[in-house]
Amino acid sequence: MKIISIVFFIVLNCNLASLAVDITNEGAYYENITYQCKIDGNKARLIRNEKLVILEARGSKYCQFDEYENKFIDLKNLQIRLVDSSGKEVLSENKKSFLKSCGFGTGSEIYSDICNYTKEVIYSKYPFFVEFESESELKSLFFWGGEYFQGRLPRAHVSYELDCPKDFKFVYKVYGLNIQPEIKEDGGRVQYTWRADSVPGVKSVDFAPDGYPELGRIVFLAEKFDFAGKEFSGEGWKEIGKWHLELAADCYLPIPVVPEPKAFTSADIRAAAKSIYAEIIDKTRYVAVSIGRSGWKPAKADFTQAKGYGDCKGLSTLLISRLRNKGIEAHSVLALTRGEGLIDSSFPSINFNHVFVMAIAGEDTIWMDPTCNECPFGELPNQDENIFALVVTDTGGVAVRTPASAMDNNRIIRATEAHIDSRGSLGFTTKFEYYGNYAQSLKNRIAHLDDNEKQTLANEYLSGGSKKFAVSQYNFENISGILEPFILTLGAERKKPLDQIQNVLYMEPFIFESLSDMEQMDISKRNIPIDQGFPRLKEHIVKITWDSATALDSIILPPSDSVSFPGGKVKVTFEKKSDLITAHLVGLYNGELIAVSDFATFDTYRAGLRNILTRQVKFYKKVY
Repeated sequence: MKIISIVFFIVLNCNLASLAVDITNEGAYYENITYQCKIDGNKARLIRNEKLVILEARGSKYCQFDEYENKFIDLKNLQIRLVDSSGKEVLSENKKSFLKSCGFGTGSEIYSDICNYTKEVIYSKYPFFVEFESESELKSLFFWGGEYFQGRLPRAHVSYELDCPKDFKFVYKVYGLNIQPEIKEDGGRVQYTWRADSVPGVKSVDFAPDGYPELGRIVFLAEKFDFAGKEFSGEGWKEIGKWHLELAADCYLPIPVVPEPKAFTSADIRAAAKSIYAEIIDKTRYVAVSIGRSGWKPAKADFTQAKGYGDCKGLSTLLISRLRNKGIEAHSVLALTRGEGLIDSSFPSINFNHVFVMAIAGEDTIWMDPTCNECPFGELPNQDENIFALVVTDTGGVAVRTPASAMDNNRIIRATEAHIDSRGSLGFTTKFEYYGNYAQSLKNRIAHLDDNEKQTLANEYLSGGSKKFAVSQYNFENISGILEPFILTLGAERKKPLDQIQNVLYMEPFIFESLSDMEQMDISKRNIPIDQGFPRLKEHIVKITWDSATALDSIILPPSDSVSFPGGKVKVTFEKKSDLITAHLVGLYNGELIAVSDFATFDTYRAGLRNILTRQVKFYKKVY
């Protein structure tokens, strides 16, 4: 970290700025994007200017412009202007022409005080140019976070201009670009300008780990700001934790006049915490209503308890209150959930979107997310697992990594009984058992499905679906249970008889197995790791019988085999005893990233697995 004057300069080296802009793929590019930010006290004024060039019809999908405002961000002005290739102005409109929509939340957020402004520009004479300008006032530097220099479209020129008092202190970090600021002093103020040219567009990548691909951007944190009546001062994780601690200080339940019996031993603590957690997830529901500072400051715990609902902050505050009143040490955990980005542990920020709970039991920790009604005690949902987080202790924030689930916790167990009749038709019944993250996801999904959607879901479990198989029966069990696995029992028949060539009948034993999307994707030009997701185990036991009237001369089984790569292993075995064939598949995956250096091994694994899954049992019929 390099320190110059009042600001910390941190730059990650990259050669993006040396690349020419590729404008051929998307039919559009940005000729210029400029951000101008002026700091005065605890407020900031931000002006964004964009000049978008639409080259051809396929680029028109980028002609939608959006901005928003809320209680703390006042949208002062919007301007949009369309100019044709001759320089003639075709359109010039202001904020009044934008479509305004207010109150619509996302996901479980049923109401939000955010108002969105949207404008779509439609024009068919190419090329043309769209100039867009927005001006906003940030009423607290809490909302001053930085901007992206890079996105899906190429950008010929991007700049961020910061105008601030000379004694204004802040920290910043640049990612993905090798740029240094130009600095000018003018009386009692300083102007910083970061510029980047020829910034290429970046497309999303399947199975990319959080933080990949790394987009060029700049992030800021003011060393002092005030929000919701609480002043932040500092630049580290500890200070960020202190600020959140003060923000929520008046939201907890009062200490009872008659103290509750306390839990002392680790076993007592776990038992008491389990009981409290079970009661809260049973009697409350996750519902978010964001009005003003409630989007960041928790609702009071007694309100959440009385109403029976709350957002992540409110439910966590209630759970912490109940645990503390039982004598159990418990703390808020601030996190940016999996799939929403990556927090840089070396650069403290307030870029969190979720809150859950950590309790202490002797030398151990207990992690609980009261927004997850499908999560057993002590287990986090996948979105909270193995990510950077900030535990808000009584002395400030402590940076941690949340625990990852164990491979054995996330299991798929399939048991199939298949029968081949005298006509060569295949019928089977399979029992699926899902544990851990699989069970949580499926229980949450199926709770919102009607009967037709459940039928569709049942067909999805068959490799080849309804085109290849006819489902005769299905039944879901333990839809609402927390501790029990999610169970599907499925009966089906193959629509066509098994393939037969001369006197040989062919059957692929692993009916439900196929290569996953990750195992099929093209990685020949990929230069970032592959995210496997969470650790998991899958097992499939297939027992095959056949009609006694079928006269067989012999049965040839595929060889037992295994394939592996650094992130996992699949093993198959085959066995015949009397009139029963047993095929057994076990797959183990550690959930670790697949490094680019391991792609060759992963490719070999994929080819081997494809071969294993297509191997067939051969039934030789007697020829008379």
